Amino acid sequence: MKKYAFVLIILLLSLNLVSAEKTILIDKYHDTDNWWGDPEGTGKFLFQELSSLGFKNKVSTTPFTDDSLRGSDIVFLWNPNNPLEESE
Repeated sequence: MKKYAFVLIILLLSLNLVSAEKTILIDKYHDTDNWWGDPEGTGKFLFQELSSLGFKNKVSTTPFTDDSLRGSDIVFLWNPNNPLEESE
């Protein structure tokens, strides 16, 4: 758990260096456990913090395509246990 807290702190600090008004694509398709990648579940704290910094969240439950990635500045992959397909 300490490892995850450390990663969360590093992520939040590094995102302070990125200009706000960015859109984060949260990939729930490749994380079949949906542990942290759920802005309404366990990841609620993280995504509330990101929202307060001016980031917008977009959730994807499908494989990556040009259309699904369009408009996203950051792709958030957490614990991807569903492999990327060749087309992605």
